[in-house]
Amino acid sequence: VVMLLVAAGVFAQGLSTIGFINGLISIATSFGSASIILMLVLVILTMLAAMTTGSGNAPFYAFVEMIPKLAHSSGINPAYLSIPMLQASNLGRTISPVSGVVVAVAGMAKISPFEVVKRTSVPVMVGLLVVIIATEILVPGSAVH
Repeated sequence: VVMLLVAAGVFAQGLSTIGFINGLISIATSFGSASIILMLVLVILTMLAAMTTGSGNAPFYAFVEMIPKLAHSSGINPAYLSIPMLQASNLGRTISPVSGVVVAVAGMAKISPFEVVKRTSVPVMVGLLVVIIATEILVPGSAVH
């Protein structure tokens, strides 16, 4: 667990060094509704990382370190960005064919992990959509000063 957190910090610093954060800020501010675009980009990145790694915590910790800088630069409420990211990382783990629980369930059922993922992907996507809509409604997008 400690190694995952250290690796996440190194990954976030690397993204910052290569200009990824500044690129995200410029993309988000080029659109009229920067907060929703930035939130969706971060949710997609976190979800893809969770699906790839099979972990729910590591992708969130890797990207959450960018949130304070992104939120401050864009004038967005940090909770507006981080709440859906947290849920995306945990939901992404459930549709990862390399996730421990998916491999275990597939092994017990004697089916391919991809069969398990196929059956869980629709409820997971609906859940993610509900989280995004609820965040849009319940969490203010602009930072409170």
